[in-house]
Amino acid sequence: MKSKGHREQRTPHLTRGSVLDDLGFSTSEALEIKVKAEIYRDLLQYIKDRGFAQQELAMLLGIHQPDVSNLLNGRDVPHQRVRKPTTPLPGGVAF
Repeated sequence: MKSKGHREQRTPHLTRGSVLDDLGFSTSEALEIKVKAEIYRDLLQYIKDRGFAQQELAMLLGIHQPDVSNLLNGRDVPHQRVRKPTTPLPGGVAF
């Protein structure tokens, strides 16, 4: 009988390349996930660097403030709700 303080020794899992490959994603699916993650990371950095308020982003993107909160916190926002800004964002960023 094992004591409560004793833990079973397990061999750590080693990935071969990308964890997405290990999870069973195809090469094209893994690439899409990586590209989206990179765009998302860059967008969050842009927002942070410029000090946008959530209400300000909501007006620029044509969505409600709770959707901006969801976007900034990594929760899903249906892309149909986000409209393309008619003018470039401050700093010259255009979609």
